[in-house]
Amino acid sequence: QPNAMGGREVGGLANQLAVHRTFDAESIKQVQTFWDSPEIATQPGLKAVELFEAVERGEIKVLWIMATNPVVSLPDNQLVKRALEVCPFVIVSDITADSDVAHYADLLLPAAGWGEKQGMVTNSERRLSRQRQFQTPPGEAKSDWWAISQVGQALCTLENTRNGFAFSSERAVLREYAAMAGMNADSPLKLDLSQYANLTEQEYEEWVPTQWGGESPFADGVYSHPDGKARFVVTSESPMRLERTKGWWLNTGRQRDQWHT
Repeated sequence: QPNAMGGREVGGLANQLAVHRTFDAESIKQVQTFWDSPEIATQPGLKAVELFEAVERGEIKVLWIMATNPVVSLPDNQLVKRALEVCPFVIVSDITADSDVAHYADLLLPAAGWGEKQGMVTNSERRLSRQRQFQTPPGEAKSDWWAISQVGQALCTLENTRNGFAFSSERAVLREYAAMAGMNADSPLKLDLSQYANLTEQEYEEWVPTQWGGESPFADGVYSHPDGKARFVVTSESPMRLERTKGWWLNTGRQRDQWHT
């Protein structure tokens, strides 16, 4: 959770590209050019529940699950279980062989846990903080970024395309991300980390929590839209909903140990 903002900013959501870019033609072109990628997604992908619906329909043949336990944490977990049972190849990266989702794995990979891995996290106030490893991963456990880069390099070899996954460290990943965010410099978007694109190893090691955009990025009254204006959405209660619910509301009762299982 402390890295929920960071996950979005690097493109971890299905409905946007990295560095706050959406699926408009210009952003697609710029991202593809930066990565020198032969192909790129041109429209939003599947969100979590939609993803498992697609798996159950047979539209997805390989599923790699990292750092989550959807058998417990997602809504309609019976759907999730059915999908995992019919998926031809399920890969699970986990810190235990006995999690609920690990039982569905065709390939179970030992992952480094919190405190065993390191990197950069960004919280909801846009503050980048170093997470520093304080314990060596046991056995053959590896960090997620390393596992992804290994598979990426193998796929590049298989497809005979330029290797874009040869990262030597977490710092190398951060430097590329920072350089990529520099494409926002001439746009209305506020996220620009290009000053860290050449971060030295010493600067990375000595990093102190840093808030991109400053304390109040919109203090000048200019917002991240082409016309510089903010967008306000005013909501109102639907009379039809009030009539249908007769004033009753149902709380799903989501608990900490269900969401963070």
